[in-house]
Amino acid sequence: MLAIAGAPAWRSPYAASLLRVRDPRVRFIGGVYEPGALDALLANAFAYIHGNEVGGTNPALLQAMGAGRCVLAFDVGFNREVLGDAGLYYRDEAGLRRQVEHLLAHPGEAQERGRRARERAARLYRWDAVADDYERLFAGMSVGGRGAR
Repeated sequence: MLAIAGAPAWRSPYAASLLRVRDPRVRFIGGVYEPGALDALLANAFAYIHGNEVGGTNPALLQAMGAGRCVLAFDVGFNREVLGDAGLYYRDEAGLRRQVEHLLAHPGEAQERGRRARERAARLYRWDAVADDYERLFAGMSVGGRGAR
């Protein structure tokens, strides 16, 4: 089954066309806000498709990585910086289709990429490391500091 979570701009023609899909294997579940609900979805997912193309370090992307899911991410700099070589990337619908078909044919690769994603998230996005980085940044910005001004 394909579960599509989130609350996109359903008024767009593309979103409206998605909602017309009548396939029992596709479910539109909307926004997932209940504590633990996204964790449960990720724990049972084969892979996670990350379609965000703006922003920075996206919490949902980190959560999928931390859950050890194989991530297919829209190919933009923000996503590449976070995911590195632990996931797969796509630029358009055809590219996403190729990546999904590849993973379905090679489920072991999906598991391996999920393992690498979890390791990357644990290594680079630990709270203590993030706090230390902010502390260094702010210290460098303080009066007399040598950081960016």
